Amino acid sequence: MGNSRNRRRLQRLAQKGGRSVPPTPPAKALPQPTVPNRPPFWRRIPGWIYVVVVIFSILITLLEGYPWLSIQEGILLDPHNPYSELFSISNGGYAPISDLSADCILDTEDSNGNIFGGDHVIVDHFADYLTHGSNVTIPCFRSLAIHGVSLTRADLSVVITYSFYPITYQRLRRHQTFRFRAVKSSDGSLHWTFLN
Repeated sequence: MGNSRNRRRLQRLAQKGGRSVPPTPPAKALPQPTVPNRPPFWRRIPGWIYVVVVIFSILITLLEGYPWLSIQEGILLDPHNPYSELFSISNGGYAPISDLSADCILDTEDSNGNIFGGDHVIVDHFADYLTHGSNVTIPCFRSLAIHGVSLTRADLSVVITYSFYPITYQRLRRHQTFRFRAVKSSDGSLHWTFLN
């Protein structure tokens, strides 16, 4: 209140003397309490967590690239012979594979009581190259021809052996096994069921 009286008095004196009033200095702002400068959230995360996340990400990326074969059923060339089915395999991994071989292992019994167990039909080099998402027919459909006899039991194991492209070293070849068992339908024909 005293400041405003003094200011008015100075203005009156200045008007009488023809002088301008000197500007009054602005009021000083009160000092604000200092807030500690906290680092951003991502700088407060411990370094070992970053290391775990990076290692986990690299591991997932490598697993996506690793070849994973999957098998699909096709048509039957002979409805009375389940071994005549045109199976195909596809590569679910991003890494290409080469030099594919198949070992078709048959275990069957016919209506005459003949048992064929553990018969191997090996087809070397049935495909040169298999990229991500592409597929090729497995040549097991030629493994058993039946004429004038019906099958009462049938099992099939398919072992696919392959190399990582472009490596062809024998000890580095990998394999994957698919197992099937035939079940009889209402019309008497056998159809494959996947075991594992």
